[in-house]
Amino acid sequence: MLRIKLFIVLSGILLITLSLNSLSAQAQEQDVFSGYSEETCYVSGLRSKLRCYSLERPLYDGSTESVTLKGVIVPADAVTPKADPLVVLAGGPGEAASNMVARLTNAFRLINNDRDIIFFDIRGSGMSDAVSCDEGAEEVVPLTNVALETIIEDLKACREGIEEKVKAYSTKTSVEDLEALRVALAAPQFNLWGGSYGTRFAFHYIHDYQANVRRAVLDGVAPFTPSYIERHAENAMNALNKLIEDCAADKSCAESYPNLDIIAMLDKIGEARVITFNHPVTGQQVTTTTSRNVISPIIFSALYSSESRVLIPFALSEAVEHDNWGPMSVLGAGVEQYMGLQAIYTGPLLGINCAEEGHNFSKNANVVDPFFHGTPMIFMNAFCGAWPTDTRSLPAIMPSSISVPTLLISGSHDPITPPELADHAVSLFKDVQHLVVENGGHINSTSQCMRNIVTEFIIQPDDKPLDTGCMAEAFVPKFIISPSQSTTVGEGS
Repeated sequence: MLRIKLFIVLSGILLITLSLNSLSAQAQEQDVFSGYSEETCYVSGLRSKLRCYSLERPLYDGSTESVTLKGVIVPADAVTPKADPLVVLAGGPGEAASNMVARLTNAFRLINNDRDIIFFDIRGSGMSDAVSCDEGAEEVVPLTNVALETIIEDLKACREGIEEKVKAYSTKTSVEDLEALRVALAAPQFNLWGGSYGTRFAFHYIHDYQANVRRAVLDGVAPFTPSYIERHAENAMNALNKLIEDCAADKSCAESYPNLDIIAMLDKIGEARVITFNHPVTGQQVTTTTSRNVISPIIFSALYSSESRVLIPFALSEAVEHDNWGPMSVLGAGVEQYMGLQAIYTGPLLGINCAEEGHNFSKNANVVDPFFHGTPMIFMNAFCGAWPTDTRSLPAIMPSSISVPTLLISGSHDPITPPELADHAVSLFKDVQHLVVENGGHINSTSQCMRNIVTEFIIQPDDKPLDTGCMAEAFVPKFIISPSQSTTVGEGS
């Protein structure tokens, strides 16, 4: 239940990437390095045999206890692959890269022609000794308000007996784990693809082991400074205002929702509102209690995707003005699926966030925030109190200190890592390109245009210019204005 509860109140601050697929393994072990082994495995969505690795690591420096890290390697098609694999670093923190195997392998299939692709699960996630706290997850229906006290009780129960293990979770620890994997594989260099929190991981790895990185693609950039938490309320409102502007500029949307005021509609929901709707998955009628604190993160999370943001005016208007919560329940369930709900692991989610951003949660808890009324920061302060961990500082990266050729990707409508955050990071690099996807949301590498650009950037010779011509043809999803009608953003006047 805890993962759904955390999603309800924290979806406004999670740095997450893509929807996921399940994985299964078959044994065929092969020792290739002390503490390292591999076995043949398979993943849903791919027909070929893959390699699943296991890497033994100390629980923390000086500890006699160990933790087993696992992940997936998609072998290159070439008989003699290039020596610099591509490593996928997932978001969250706490998303499982191993659950992105099919989607990203298919997206980066040309890279996979002559390079292995490694899906690295940080400790506490996916295949790497996961801490999920998901008992009874199916009991909570979409849109349900859950009391903070209930969540805190579950957090304390989940953490009992694993205190030392989860205190070791940090980006720095994961960086050392990844470096140990590079050594085990005898790879002279890695190429890195990081999405959302994965970009912060990549920054940290590059800072510590720059010579070991050939190229990096950072999609949905979350730099150390400024923290995305510092800009959270501002970025949320900016994304919401862009949605309102898009609706006002569109004839059909403007006629259907004149003077659209999403904040005013959210305020009408109140702190406890009993609602009834047909469950979007089971079809059964359910009655539950919702609140503004539940709906506002769902609206925010729908802004992550260019496809889901266009449903917001219709879903919110139907719910608030007509007491029809069906579309909102669909949006809530759809957002949870988009946000990777079933693969966000509580251990690293709270362990890393509380260790590295705890001071920012406290500092921003009382910031004027018309979108969320400060709820995500207030809740995170309480969660971190129930999930104590050691404070861990992020390193300072000096301007022009990164020589690794790097591609930064942003979506113009991204509500949590907008282009402005990547702009702040540009000065850190000697060789960097920042591409902004018009009408793009949070994470854009898997669109047809951007996957071609990412592929070209990884496989091209160093002196070849990047062809970004396909970005001129921006995909513009249609606003949903009724169950049977739709219109294109910006269409007509």
